[in-house]
Amino acid sequence: MKKSVEYYMGLDYKVVISPANDESGRYWIAELPDLDGCSSDGKTQEEAVRNLAGAKRAWISFRLSKGLSIPEPNKANAKTEEEYGGRITLRMGKSMHKMLAEMAQLEGLSLNQYILSLVSYRFGQSKLDFMKPEHQMERARYYMNQAWSDKIELPQEIISWITLKN
Repeated sequence: MKKSVEYYMGLDYKVVISPANDESGRYWIAELPDLDGCSSDGKTQEEAVRNLAGAKRAWISFRLSKGLSIPEPNKANAKTEEEYGGRITLRMGKSMHKMLAEMAQLEGLSLNQYILSLVSYRFGQSKLDFMKPEHQMERARYYMNQAWSDKIELPQEIISWITLKN
């Protein structure tokens, strides 16, 4: 059975919205990662998403007219946070498994708890590295981008630092 434009338009593709700023000013880009190259923009997030519907229709129509395949939504991309159960399967070599099990036993932890503590520690280290003084400019850029995209308010530390530098 040949699938129609309407079939694909009805599928729930993941939409990614991101801010953009260039010589034309500030605007938003909306894209469908599963449909390579299918994107649109707008002055607001809502406008970018509305415009994306037209771009999606044109993208699908073109591909169908040329007999090209159209991917269906990637189910991994469509997951919401509630759909993640907090469980993964991890494959490793026997020697690493043995070493981790022995270390977990020395710490009085289950293997699962021990691996989680290692991952948490490393994740925390990368956040701590970000807080070092030599990363102050990078941190300022991060917070400015977040504030600019209306995601967060600037921390007082960054406001003070920017004021001092100007």
